[in-house]
Amino acid sequence: MKNRPLIAVIGGGLAGLSAAHRLRSLRPAREVVLLEASPRLGGPIHTERAQGFVIEHGPDGFVRSKPSAMQLIRRLGMADQVIETRSEFRKLYVLKRGVLQPVPAGLALVAPTDALSWLRSPIASPWGRIRALVEPWIATASRDDESIASFVRRRLGRELCELFAESILAGIHSGDPEALSIHSTFPQLVAFERDHGSVIRGAQHARAKTQSQAPVSAFLSLRDGMGSLIDALASALGDQRIRCNAPVESLTPLPDHRWQIQCSDGRSLQADGVLLALPPRAIPRLVEPFAPVAAARYASVPHQSSVVVLLGYHRAQLGRSPDASGFVVPPSEPCEVHASTWLSCKWPGRAPEDYVLLRAFLGGFRAPTDHLLGDDELTERAIRGMRRALGVRGRPTLVRVKRYLDASPQMTLGHADRMDEALDHLQPFVTLSVGAAGHRGVGIPDTIAQAEASATTLSESLDRLQ
Repeated sequence: MKNRPLIAVIGGGLAGLSAAHRLRSLRPAREVVLLEASPRLGGPIHTERAQGFVIEHGPDGFVRSKPSAMQLIRRLGMADQVIETRSEFRKLYVLKRGVLQPVPAGLALVAPTDALSWLRSPIASPWGRIRALVEPWIATASRDDESIASFVRRRLGRELCELFAESILAGIHSGDPEALSIHSTFPQLVAFERDHGSVIRGAQHARAKTQSQAPVSAFLSLRDGMGSLIDALASALGDQRIRCNAPVESLTPLPDHRWQIQCSDGRSLQADGVLLALPPRAIPRLVEPFAPVAAARYASVPHQSSVVVLLGYHRAQLGRSPDASGFVVPPSEPCEVHASTWLSCKWPGRAPEDYVLLRAFLGGFRAPTDHLLGDDELTERAIRGMRRALGVRGRPTLVRVKRYLDASPQMTLGHADRMDEALDHLQPFVTLSVGAAGHRGVGIPDTIAQAEASATTLSESLDRLQ
């Protein structure tokens, strides 16, 4: 292999940029080129500024408990730009019988760790509250793999499952709680049961570690929006190493572990190593000619579409002042909006003074054809949902409709085994690495962690071949 190998990263979302950054950090002498099919970088992460609003078209932040995001932000010199959620609005509502009811204090995902607060809450029946609290004494056997709904019902009861398994846990993935794997989506809950014999005891143990510290935000973001992370990664990589509007048409293994890459614009290049920073649905057509079993495993991952509608209102238009980070809607509640984040309450600096910025979630598993509707109909549905929850009056001053088509990989039962099998069939190709959202998790920290791990694996393989 030549002394200055070229590595091609295919995919310019957060995964591709994170992988390229790691590759450059590990071996600065190596050339890295990033190929992105669309006109811009970042995938679903995109921040817009309009009319004084800071509008997140993708994720608005990331969880603090997973360190990979903050570690990358520090390496990029952006630690001073990190913001926490607004402390006065760190609560969540559930829409129950048309009324917003506060989620009891101490709820850790679905585990009620504050017994008194949970017992006083009207969001569940007396029996439902008691059933959840006896979870530490429920001796049920864990399974090799299990759906989110099955796990929550088994541990915490049917009623809590109906309240939160779909609206909170499966809602993050826009998926069906009866189909999504708890092991792949929320392994920390499985670990609580495994290590402590109880989800509640495990959550209490995790919380006790931080009780001696000052209260901190569970979520973090960036002052200028999450799009600034994409900008910083692109700047660190350099324009000369980035090619947008460059869809890869084919990927062909060559002798000596090298690769021929053909782009749809007619350009081609040879690379010593390739990193596929793509969601599972985008991989099969590239690897099928030389790894058909791996292609089939990636093709078996279903994907879900969803819709987000952002609405900006003058505060005087709201019948109820928003005082939380948002609300979720259980499946039994008749509402066209499945959840809402009140971005201007959750984060500082997201709306002009006296205005609010609301985000409504539609589509997904509960309404799989919503993305086919026109912008006007989706906007009206979002407005009706906000009217139901907050009593909004009149028309919003700002509207944005965003469709995420086949953007949410569904990590269904057996997902981890299928991904392991796919990687097993790619092992003979030692200079090919795979890592992006939907392989081993979703969300900003998981995406970064997967991408950086794949970059490290590829770099080590190239070291051995030199």
